[in-house]
Amino acid sequence: MNSGLGERMGTHEDLVYAIAHTLLGGEGCDYRKIKAASPEFGEELVEAIRVLRENVPEYRDVKVPGLDTEVMK
Repeated sequence: MNSGLGERMGTHEDLVYAIAHTLLGGEGCDYRKIKAASPEFGEELVEAIRVLRENVPEYRDVKVPGLDTEVMK
């Protein structure tokens, strides 16, 4: 996956990073709802969130409802 900074605008990967940014920005729904609707997409989101947390300092301490309590402990 790329950094999520727009290298592949309009692609599936761009969508994954856009949703990851939304979740880390405090908007969006509980991660468990996304995971229940599409387990594969949920796993891609986990990876995108990890990458963004590594590369965007303001996201490092942000907790995502339904994700940090279950997946990333």
